[in-house]
Amino acid sequence: MKSVLVRKDSYYDSVFLMLISREVKKVPGITDAVVGMGTEMNLDLLAGMGFGDPALKTAGPNDLVIALAGVDDGRITEASETAERLIREKKGASAGETYRPRSLGAALRDPHRQ
Repeated sequence: MKSVLVRKDSYYDSVFLMLISREVKKVPGITDAVVGMGTEMNLDLLAGMGFGDPALKTAGPNDLVIALAGVDDGRITEASETAERLIREKKGASAGETYRPRSLGAALRDPHRQ
């Protein structure tokens, strides 16, 4: 089972995202995880891994991509929540304050807005 989530206009450092990918891969039942930007290289990598989700066709280099493969929906949901939690924690820690999106569009798409 595979899942792809694309967050438009959500740029993060590639080293940070590699660390997130490593942590997400530790979730029991997750067979593969890629948390990265929608660069051409990353999209080619995902295609080679069998991630053919239509959402990837809309991803660009400033978009966050969370691609997960796992044994069932429950594990994929857990891994997705883990990735998003780690990203939120990093946002707060790096800024020392509440996350502030870079654009109105990013703010409206943020699933954790209140």
